[in-house]
Amino acid sequence: MLEVGAGQLLGHLAYFSARNRAIGIDMDVIAVGANPFQYLQMLRSNGMRRVAKTLGRKLTGFDRKFRREFVRVAGLKSWPHLNVQRMAAGDLSFASNSFDFVYSFEVFEHISNPDAALEEIVRVLRPGGVACISFQLYTGPFGALDYAGTAKIQGEPAWWGHLRPEFKDSIDFQSVLNRLRLNQWRQLFEVTMPHAKFHLSRVHAEDLEAHAKLLKGRGELDDYSLDELLVDGATVIWKKE
Repeated sequence: MLEVGAGQLLGHLAYFSARNRAIGIDMDVIAVGANPFQYLQMLRSNGMRRVAKTLGRKLTGFDRKFRREFVRVAGLKSWPHLNVQRMAAGDLSFASNSFDFVYSFEVFEHISNPDAALEEIVRVLRPGGVACISFQLYTGPFGALDYAGTAKIQGEPAWWGHLRPEFKDSIDFQSVLNRLRLNQWRQLFEVTMPHAKFHLSRVHAEDLEAHAKLLKGRGELDDYSLDELLVDGATVIWKKE
């Protein structure tokens, strides 16, 4: 199994590693233990913000509590040994037909060349292998991934603030986003993974549909369909022939 974008906490990789041969890749340096050279490498590769967030989690004991609770809930004896490698999703070093299952959880919205990453997933999957890729949509209510800023700006609810000119400068983009829209994602997957199945998440649609219609009635968000505004994210499933 291969996880594309394992992240800092490694929860998904730990879950799958308990009973499978799993490998995780990430462009961030994943610090294990207290080796200062890892943090120096993280500073050089990923910047001070990543170092500060990582040290904050570790010094407050968050990582330790997370792992302890994970082991308890999963019924494991200990935190499993994890294989994490620093690697770009669009340039995998693995041989073709290496994996039975490739998955990625809310990472593809950050990848600047998702087409190359999908092509690499197709290459390393064995015939009959399955890919499961989930991502958040930029046009969704939380598409900027600035949840606090999107929820309320200057006293007014500012859903889709990153798409509205009067609020765009107030949004704190926490990370790089490729800003692809739903139809672009569909076209991309159809080219690289023909007949892939899209499962769209509309967690907040019932609460926000009336507000979206109100904004569109005021002439805002006219460039976006109601469907893409109310879709939080997507999960795409594909099986290689």
